[in-house]
Amino acid sequence: MSSRSFGYAARTVPRLPFGWLNAPIETVREWRRRVRLRRHLSHFGDHLLDDIGLDRQSAETEISKPFWRR
Repeated sequence: MSSRSFGYAARTVPRLPFGWLNAPIETVREWRRRVRLRRHLSHFGDHLLDDIGLDRQSAETEISKPFWRR
């Protein structure tokens, strides 16, 4: 079984042997990653946002997006 590495959590996620299931599962994994990212971003203070190069308005715009939007 092959595996795929994702940069966000720096872990290896096994790929399923059923090729036709990979695309929908990868989509759900991406949606969950976005939810986690936006939840974490919502807890950042202004000093942390400044450290990563975002202002409060940009962070709020990203946080307000639904999980299916990039």
